Amino acid sequence: MPKLKEMIIVAFAFVGVVVGAGFATGQEIFQFFTSNGKFSVFGVFITGFIITIGGVFVLNTGYRLRSHNHTEPIKFYLPRTIAAIFDIILTLFLLALAMIMTAGGVSTLHESFGIPYAISSLILVLIILATLFLKFDRLITVLGMVTPFLVIIVTIIAIYYFTTGSFDFNSADQYANNDNRTDKWWWFDAINYGSLQIAAAFSFLSVMGGRLKYEKSTIYGGILGGAIVTFLLLMLNLGMVTEFTNITDVALPSLLLANHISPIIGTFMAIIMILVIYNTVVGLMYAFASRFTEPYQRNYYILIIIMAIVTFATTFIGFIELIGKVFPVMGIFGFILLIPIFIKGVFRKSNQS
Repeated sequence: MPKLKEMIIVAFAFVGVVVGAGFATGQEIFQFFTSNGKFSVFGVFITGFIITIGGVFVLNTGYRLRSHNHTEPIKFYLPRTIAAIFDIILTLFLLALAMIMTAGGVSTLHESFGIPYAISSLILVLIILATLFLKFDRLITVLGMVTPFLVIIVTIIAIYYFTTGSFDFNSADQYANNDNRTDKWWWFDAINYGSLQIAAAFSFLSVMGGRLKYEKSTIYGGILGGAIVTFLLLMLNLGMVTEFTNITDVALPSLLLANHISPIIGTFMAIIMILVIYNTVVGLMYAFASRFTEPYQRNYYILIIIMAIVTFATTFIGFIELIGKVFPVMGIFGFILLIPIFIKGVFRKSNQS
């Protein structure tokens, strides 16, 4: 029973960290999948495979190395010089992404519920800081709490549009053809997005793997978490295909779909979006802090308080357009890291069989 509980906690925390701001809003899914027309479905399964297998390998490596941060796993996967470069890039990416996503969460809170921007920023940053004070077992439990609600709301949205609409792949294909994407780039977008998610989640998955009691949790928890992510990707993608002409130029496609069903569903979706962003930021900040300090020691608390203050200040700069610019670049670094993750992961499994 303890093994099953740990596996479920790992799976839900996995989803909580991988599913970020752009995923919840639908913007990432539109850019990387839906905009590729009928090929988007194939892209979803390629991405799902990469996230699932890559996640399992990273979790398992973290468990075997008893990792406290991402440094040991990076050195395991890459030669020393390249590992040092990736360590710097990944560390900077963690902090920058956490700050940008926090700004996005503050904007969502402000726009959805009319709370003054400064108050919205203070509330979200304080909640993030309070969560980072929790011991790790409780922290990953908190991160996984939003996952069932995310699955429920996405399923409701998907079922509604499946039963009341029809798949508009013709409009999606026409959009893809006009953008010179079809047949050429759908597979690249799928690999790029999967690589990006592994890069973004690499640090936290390494640390989480290092804290687990049972090795099987890294395998079955990772598989379940990857399956949930794939399901969410597929449902949101197909839901957006049914309303393709209405969401092409919309900043928050998921919220639009939810509001069309009911204002109550829309409000619930807005809350879920904020919680998903909060989840991702907590995972990123914990991974960043654990890179430079021993968690739950004096220096750790000092660092997360400094991070909270700096993050609060940066939210007033605004929500930077990172999905179309920073994400593809980070996806390339993620792909470079993904190659040795798969090679060493497969090689290790073949040696054990």
